Amino acid sequence: MSNSKPLTHITVINSRPLHQREDLTLRLRQLGATVIEVPCITIQHEKKTILQQQISQLKTPQHLIFVSANAVHSLLPEYQPPAETHIIAIGPGTADALSAYAIKADTIPNHYSSQGILDLPELQQVCEQRIIISCGYHSRPQLQHTLAQRGANVECIQSYRRTPAKPASRIVEETIKKTAINAIIVTSQVSLDQLPQQFPLLGQQWVKQQQLLLITQEQAQQAKKVGFTSTPWIAGQADINSLIDCLLYHTTTCR
Repeated sequence: MSNSKPLTHITVINSRPLHQREDLTLRLRQLGATVIEVPCITIQHEKKTILQQQISQLKTPQHLIFVSANAVHSLLPEYQPPAETHIIAIGPGTADALSAYAIKADTIPNHYSSQGILDLPELQQVCEQRIIISCGYHSRPQLQHTLAQRGANVECIQSYRRTPAKPASRIVEETIKKTAINAIIVTSQVSLDQLPQQFPLLGQQWVKQQQLLLITQEQAQQAKKVGFTSTPWIAGQADINSLIDCLLYHTTTCR
């Protein structure tokens, strides 16, 4: 009877930001995968003085929505949510981040996305309610616009920026060049946009021939639009279990 791990002989590139990559890499390696880390973006927290200025203008909200763990870690060192505020986390990773500050997420949507948040029963009748969205600069406007259309008073507190990470080093690219890559894991549209710039030695043509593992069909459509040639694998959710289940399905079940 074989004791081999299910992802033995599988090599993936993990493109998550530096401080968010460890858990996914660890789980993949525990399953036998070889993981090469090439982050596409870095997260920069807003300056304390600017963030405090934003916070000083906030009124007590009925709902406070955190759209990522980054939103939690960049805001909560400076802001204590009122006890009566209903806290919404976009997914379990964000809820775990909240727990590090002794704050419990009151609600997590079934689907870990902006649409999942918009589908919550608590947010269907929000006319004249005050809602704060904790997010990064240049976040997608869907959540804010839809809640405003429902009559809510919506404020966004922007507490971090996503900036391009340094490209892969020559040593890393030389390693990749000698290796068959089974998939590149990309968990955000910003990372997908940056991905072709991260491999200057291998080049954009090489990147666009690789197998992508993405989160949404929208990302897959965008990848096709900019020239990626393989049909992306879609995890559906950005949590680690969904990413690994998708990888297992396509590299073991489908082999």
